Amino acid sequence: MYEIWEALLLGAVQGAAEWLPISSEGVLTLIQLHVLQRPLAESVAFAIWLHLGTLLAAVSYFRRELLQLTKALPRWILPAHRGDLSDTDRKLLDFLGVATVLTGLVGAPLLALSLSLDPLSRWGTALIGALLIGTGLIQLIAPRRKLGGRTVLGLSVRDALWAGLAQGLAALPGLSRSGLTISILLLRGFRETEALRLSFLMSIPVIFAAQFLLKLLELLRTTDEEPLLSAGALAGAAGVLSAAFVGWLTISALMGLARRLPFWAFAIGLGVFSLIAALLA
Repeated sequence: MYEIWEALLLGAVQGAAEWLPISSEGVLTLIQLHVLQRPLAESVAFAIWLHLGTLLAAVSYFRRELLQLTKALPRWILPAHRGDLSDTDRKLLDFLGVATVLTGLVGAPLLALSLSLDPLSRWGTALIGALLIGTGLIQLIAPRRKLGGRTVLGLSVRDALWAGLAQGLAALPGLSRSGLTISILLLRGFRETEALRLSFLMSIPVIFAAQFLLKLLELLRTTDEEPLLSAGALAGAAGVLSAAFVGWLTISALMGLARRLPFWAFAIGLGVFSLIAALLA
C-alpha cells in the first residue's frame, strides 16, 4: 500500500516527466526503488498506472483536435470514403494508426520483460541507468541534426514507422517515450512545435493499450503471487489526479515555449547515479 503523500509526489513527477525528454517510468522506478524501497515489478506497475493521469491531461489539452479526429475516424476506416477527408486528418490518422500498431508489436514484450525483472536487482537498476544515459545522449545529438521545417502535411509512413519503433522501445524503464519520439521527429526534419504535438498525440492510444496490458498481466498471475498493483484505491486515485493536474500544466508550458529544452544533461546525470547505485548495491 502507498501513503497518500507518496502517491501525490509520484503523480506530480509523472505529470511533469512524461512530457519532458527524460524517462518518467525510469525516474519513478528509481524513486520507488531507492527512496520508498518498493520491489521493481510493483514500481513499474505503479508507474504505468500513473500514466492514466497524463492520459487525462493529454485528452483535455487536445480535446478539440481529438474530437475532430474521432469524427473523421469512420471515413478513414472505410477506404471508399477516405477521399472525403481533409489532408490533415488523413495524414494524422495514417501516422497514428501505423505508429500505434508498431508500438504495440515492439513495446508489449518489452513491457512484460520490465515487469519480470528481479525485485531490487542491481542489474535492474544498472539497466535503468544505462538506458537513461542512452536517452541523454540521443537528446544531446538530436537538436544538432534537426532539419526543422516539415509539418503534419508532410507526414509519411516512414515517419510513422520510426516514431512507432521509438515509442515501443520506451516500454523499457529508462528510455524516455517523449524524448525518443521527439528526437526521432526532429531528426526527420519536423519543426519543434510539430514534434511536440505529434509526440503528445501518439501517447494517447498507447497509454490506453498499456493499461489494458497491465490488467491482462495481472489476471495471468497466479493467486499466490503478490498483485502487481497494490497501491490502494485512495492512493491510486490521488496519484492519477496529481499526474493529470501537473501533466496539463507541463503540456501547456511546453507548447507555449515551443522549443526543445536541454534535459539531456539531467538524463545522463541520473543514469550515472543509477549505475553507481547498482555498483554499490
